[in-house]
Amino acid sequence: EKKVNVWGFDGLYTGETENGIPNGQGRFVFKDSRYSKDGELKGHFQDGKLNGQGESIYPNGDVYLGGHKDNIKLGFGTYTYASGAKYVGEYKDGKRNGQGTLTFANGDKYVGEFKDDKYHGQATFIFGKGKWEGEKYVGEFKDNKRDGQGTYTFADGAKKIGK
Repeated sequence: EKKVNVWGFDGLYTGETENGIPNGQGRFVFKDSRYSKDGELKGHFQDGKLNGQGESIYPNGDVYLGGHKDNIKLGFGTYTYASGAKYVGEYKDGKRNGQGTLTFANGDKYVGEFKDDKYHGQATFIFGKGKWEGEKYVGEFKDNKRDGQGTYTFADGAKKIGK
């Protein structure tokens, strides 16, 4: 184990190094007084940063498994929230960008395009448990809201088409 600083966090690194810097397969456990639990990064490190496939375990209990570039989420990955929600899809610049599926703990599901962590583009939103259970919207979204053309299907099969 070696004391290092990754992402601005001090912690302990176990794994391959080059010139004292994490390089190769390794595990970094960080502590921060703002959190009651430790965080953890596992995977391939390059010049002290997580690159390629890896796992990030956040102090709040969230877990990300997927691609990284210089500690930032990139490419395809799965992010499981401590709340029970889960995102499976594409990332760019650390944010949900591209195609993905976001499933909430109550069963609501958004399947479609994201831009900068927001619903944006063509998608299907299916309602899970609750007031609108069994209903769905297929159409366009912009900045997390329905926007443009779409079809809303009610639980009884009735449809509303338009904006």
